[in-house]
Amino acid sequence: MKSSVLVVDDDPINVKILKLWLEQRGLEVVTAKDGNEAIEQFLINEPTITFMDINMPNKDGKIATEVIKVTHPEAMVIALSCEPMCRYLQKDGSFTPFDDFFEKPYSFNLIKELLEKVGIELSDEV
Repeated sequence: MKSSVLVVDDDPINVKILKLWLEQRGLEVVTAKDGNEAIEQFLINEPTITFMDINMPNKDGKIATEVIKVTHPEAMVIALSCEPMCRYLQKDGSFTPFDDFFEKPYSFNLIKELLEKVGIELSDEV
């Protein structure tokens, strides 16, 4: 069974780039454009991992992640933001409620390392 990924961002260009990169590596990708859609798509698809923009209309990524984690505390949600990560870093060194944090523009090498670290198999790169 293929691993699935939820990509959430209100910028369609960001969604398209990350979606294409993930699909080229054999992953099934579902997208959402705001926090409300993120919650809905998460509950429908229960993705292996979610990449969540933080600043979005309707419901931001932090609130959407908190809602998701109420019923799915094991959900892996990675924050994506143009803002410096230090803004979201907690005193214990975590990015609660997120499992990790990537600043935009993010490195595809770092995303690849993260996916491999959590056991998501990638097909050969195109």
